[in-house]
Formats: sequence, C-alpha cells, structure tokens
Amino acid sequence: MEDHKLRFLLRLLTDSSWKSRSVHNDYRDETEKINSTVNGKRAAAVGLKRYCENLLSNGTVGGDHNRDSMMTKLVYAMKVMEVEARRCYSEKFNNISASEFVTMMILDGCFIVQLLHLYERSEMEDIDDPLFNIRWMVPNLHRDLLLLENQLPFAVLDKIFEITTASTDDSSSLQKLALKFFNCLVPNGTKSSEKKCLFGVHPDNLLHLVRLSFVSSFIGKAKPCFRLRKKQKKPHNLREIVPPYGHNVEELKEAGARFMCRENHDLLDIVLKDGVLKIPPLHVDDFIGQVFLNLIAYEQCDRFLEPYFTHYVLFFCGLVRSAKDVSIMHDAGLLRHELRSDEDVVDLFKNLCKGVVSHECDSYLSETLIEFYKTLHFTNWNKWKKKWRDDYFSSPWAFSSFLAAGILLLLTVIQTFFSVYSYVLPPS
Repeated sequence: MEDHKLRFLLRLLTDSSWKSRSVHNDYRDETEKINSTVNGKRAAAVGLKRYCENLLSNGTVGGDHNRDSMMTKLVYAMKVMEVEARRCYSEKFNNISASEFVTMMILDGCFIVQLLHLYERSEMEDIDDPLFNIRWMVPNLHRDLLLLENQLPFAVLDKIFEITTASTDDSSSLQKLALKFFNCLVPNGTKSSEKKCLFGVHPDNLLHLVRLSFVSSFIGKAKPCFRLRKKQKKPHNLREIVPPYGHNVEELKEAGARFMCRENHDLLDIVLKDGVLKIPPLHVDDFIGQVFLNLIAYEQCDRFLEPYFTHYVLFFCGLVRSAKDVSIMHDAGLLRHELRSDEDVVDLFKNLCKGVVSHECDSYLSETLIEFYKTLHFTNWNKWKKKWRDDYFSSPWAFSSFLAAGILLLLTVIQTFFSVYSYVLPPS
C-alpha cells in the first residue's frame, strides 16, 4: 500500500474517538500486555485492539464476564498453536518473544476475522466503520491480505473464528466469508462461494484458499510425469525451463486457429472443443497483476505444488506479445482491461513471467495445447492467405477497392488482348 494510504489507515485504526470498555482485571492485564508488547512499527495496535474487542463483543451474549472468558480461551489457544504457527514462516522470528508472537496472532487474526464479518454485513446494510467509509480502503485491503508476506496461518484464523463466533448456524464458515470477501477481486465463474468451499482441503492461509477455490476441480488430475516426480520427490532438473507456449495470437490466427469466449466458467477452465479453443474471459485491472504475482510466488515456493496459475499466466504471456494481440483478444471477448493502453497489458504479462521457472509436463494445459496445435498449419500459404483476407476483405470499403481494381485490371487485359490480336491478325 502506498505510504500516504498506509498513514491514513493507521490514523483510522488509532481513532481516539473509540473508548475501551472496562472489563475484568485478568482481561485488562492481558490487553495491557498486548498493547505493551507491540513495538513502534505496529502503530495500529490500538486500532487492531478496537477490532479485537468489537469481535469479542459481537461473539458474546453474557456481557463482560463471557467476553473475559473468550479472551482467556483465545490467549490459551494461541499459546498452544504458537510453535506450529512459527513453523509456517521461513523466518525464525528469534527477536520476537512467545508473548509478542501470541499478541501478533490475536491482534492480526481478530482484525481479519472482524473485517470479514463486517464485509458480509456491508452487503446487506450500511456499516458505520472508517474502513468502509473510504472508497479505496477495502480494495486495498483486498490486495494487501493476499500478499504472500502478509499471510497468517489459516488454522489461527479458523480457531479465532471458532472461539469468537456466537452463532451455531453451520451455514456460516470462515472459508465462505473469506471467499465472499475476495470474490470481487478475481471473479470465479458462476459457482457460488458456498459451493467453492466444499472441496475438503484445509488451506494454509488466505492466499492458498483463494488458489484452491480456482484449482479444486483440477485436483487429482495432474499429468503422469508430474505425479511420478512428486512420488519420487526428485528436484527439478537444471535443464528444465519455462515451457515454450509457441505462438502469439496473431500467428495462431494466421495458422487457422479459432478462439471462442467461454462465459460462466472458472478462469483456468480452458478447453478445446471441435477444434475451437474456448477461453474464459480475463478482466485485467490495476489489482489483478499483484494477485497473479502472489499466486505464482506461492506456487514457485513449493516445487511439488501443481503450478496452475504459473502456467495460466505463461499461456497468456505467450498469446499476448504485442498491442495487436491484445486488440485481437479484446475483439474476441477473451481479454478486457482497464489499463492505459494495450502496450501496458503486454508489459504486465512480461513482468509477471520474469524469473518464472517450470516444466512443460507440469502444465495442466499441455494436453489441450498439443491437440490444439495439431489442428493448425504453420505454412507460408496460410500466412499469405491471412494477409490477403486482412488486406482486401477486412471491411466493405477494402473489398470495394479490391473489386474496382480487379475490374479495371480485367478491362485492361481485355483491351490489351484485342490490341495485340488486331496487330497479329489485322482485318482483311
């Protein structure tokens, strides 16, 4: 988040108009410990504490005593999970004590869970909260909560949700709230958020959850060579490089390729049917690049993780190599963007693919693309035929000019023929 927006967020979170409720001594001691252990870099601690207490208040019915009991359960649960939570990070956090780490999990976790609750409520009623009164705040939180470096273990969030949720309605779950929160960032076809969380896989964090919501239908369908390498647990060979995704859209069209927009399907669900490559439409804006970047980074961190988004982005990077490619895909309904120019879309995909390494047999698209390329004919004749169509049959005016030139040429040939004929065989 930009510096000025971050400063504004901190000011909102530390709003002095909020007054803390008086609670049981044990809870007061615990909150004082929470506030005292947060260092200067976490200036939003007071505001996070506000969201934490609001969450506890919403989740209790019996007043301060039950709220104190809930806070005690939270602290105990986080202390039990502390060692396991530390293992989820590559950093050792040697400079952070156990008490500080527990504090961080409680404050950050309660803020995220309360934010998800408020977002769900905001769809049905107006929320009087500073985060929802600023137009750009929620979209920035969408993006920041998906940053790889900002992830909190999902087990921590789930435990906080379990402890603080008063409702016994099984239809509500943290996964549903989270997917509803992120659904506007990358639309997920026509499938509802509720259906998307029934894949029975426990996510590692929010970023992993969003990824699973897209790839759940592909789980178990990995390519044979990928399953074999995963079973043998052999590292990638140094010669394995980014798979060549062949030709861009302009070259594919010259070879006779046909594309069709596949509406109401998940983003990754690219299929070949009757020789036509059907691609769900992709909407590119200022946020989607960062979402893809973090999803790719997440997949690149684990060599045994099936790189669905990595190959999806590599596929689009191969298709879109010039502004004309973007224009062709836009006309076909395959790509829509809100960037300044078509060249910016090309640059976006180029930047996303920098430094990305994967093997072609890892790609869930490999079989589809192999069959697709078999239907094409990369010959000079096809290039000439494509150029002929583009030059002379792309519009009624171009065809009219071609037809007029053809008639003029035909009349010139006829005139020349009769002139030569009258010279060779003059009339008697």
